Amino acid sequence: MKHFGWAYQLSLCIPQRVVSWLHPITHVLFKMQNSIAKQIQQCITADHADSGVKAPDSGDAPTIFHDLLHNSRLPSHELSQPRLTEEGITIIGAGTVTTAHTLTTMIYHILSKPTIEARLRADLATAPSPPTWHQLEQLPYLSAIISEGLRLSYGVSHRLQRISPDLPLHYGDWTIPPGTPVSMTQMFIHDDASIFALPKRFLPERWLGEMEGQDPAQLRRFLVPFSRGTRQCVGINLAYAELYLALGKVFGLGGVEMALFETGKEDVEVVHDFFNPCARLDGNGVRVLVLGEA
Repeated sequence: MKHFGWAYQLSLCIPQRVVSWLHPITHVLFKMQNSIAKQIQQCITADHADSGVKAPDSGDAPTIFHDLLHNSRLPSHELSQPRLTEEGITIIGAGTVTTAHTLTTMIYHILSKPTIEARLRADLATAPSPPTWHQLEQLPYLSAIISEGLRLSYGVSHRLQRISPDLPLHYGDWTIPPGTPVSMTQMFIHDDASIFALPKRFLPERWLGEMEGQDPAQLRRFLVPFSRGTRQCVGINLAYAELYLALGKVFGLGGVEMALFETGKEDVEVVHDFFNPCARLDGNGVRVLVLGEA
């Protein structure tokens, strides 16, 4: 779909069962897509029936779609079931897969080095219980771990091209004509030893000014897991909230004690670009033993 965009549009014109037969893995995608469409239709039906913003079959918890349907000022064509279904797929693909990968990378590095885990738990022990996202953001070592985890999990690995439609771009001695796609994976920045000393090592202290030659304010200019500029990820604040709250819950008071199980660095090192970064395919991923409550 990345390189042959027309193929996706073509697949939409073919019955799902035919596409699934030709490419079996799409059956999982269609199953998710149909499930989201069904849930959104329930939201629309409930909204039209003026039943409030309660999510059907899920207690009293509203969803983002109930809020869009009930409270937004979007035009009706932006609130159709097909349009909201596409939004649902985007939220799952961009709002869960990337965050899960980042959390997995962080947890591996935390558990692989006891001194990091001990310092993190000590930092979290100073927070109120249960802590809010804002309170967790004030914890220096937790924030350093999240910055370093974002650096080594990269966000996405693929080259996100940009195009200047009208004006030429100037870079060094080169002039790039209008309409020319320009792109580079952010992995090249995060792994650049001239910016991040010992780039392959998980070193939260670089973000605390505890490493010689590593100025946190300068480093933040080159931390780009969400890209930058007008095309920066719109879910950046959601992602940060998920990261802070998840790590705070797991490693804070009332969390859990864990140990790595048959897991090595090769299970988090990126070797494949599937738009999202991916570790080796013949491994079992990051696995842990839950030893009990912290």
